[in-house]
Amino acid sequence: MILYMQAGIENQAAYAAGQPMLNIITFAWLYLLIGGAGCTTGLNIDMLLFGKSERYKALGKLSIIPQLTGINEPLIFGMPMILNPIMAIPFFLAPQVLIVITYVMMYFGLASYPIMATGAAGTPIFLGGYLICGISGIWLTLIQVIVSMVLYYPFFKIQDNMALKDEMENA
Repeated sequence: MILYMQAGIENQAAYAAGQPMLNIITFAWLYLLIGGAGCTTGLNIDMLLFGKSERYKALGKLSIIPQLTGINEPLIFGMPMILNPIMAIPFFLAPQVLIVITYVMMYFGLASYPIMATGAAGTPIFLGGYLICGISGIWLTLIQVIVSMVLYYPFFKIQDNMALKDEMENA
């Protein structure tokens, strides 16, 4: 982690001096990944927009505010994500895909390199993207949210249909 911090300090000094930044992967870069462990912001939005079961609609409403600041424990434990074989696939896949997208966008100049040495935990995701990468950080965050939604959607639909079936049987 100390190496990532040093790279961020170098970028911050270069940015302040008007020099080109050289480091893509910095400690602040890690804060660009939306939604905590598993990058679950897309899942939370899927719950709000496409959820049919009362359980997941309520969970989506409950967890959206903390989710937008990178706190996804209400979603992870409320779903539950732990030991869930269906949701394990996107939970492990989403961060990997978003890391590659973020790196490629920065490498090809579609998003700015991180201009801060470190991010701040609990910062709302779009504000955090702006503070770390400027205006391009907002677009980068939006792309991450959309990709996360797409990755989680088919798996969430399976979970949602199972929950809806349980609700109908118990009604």
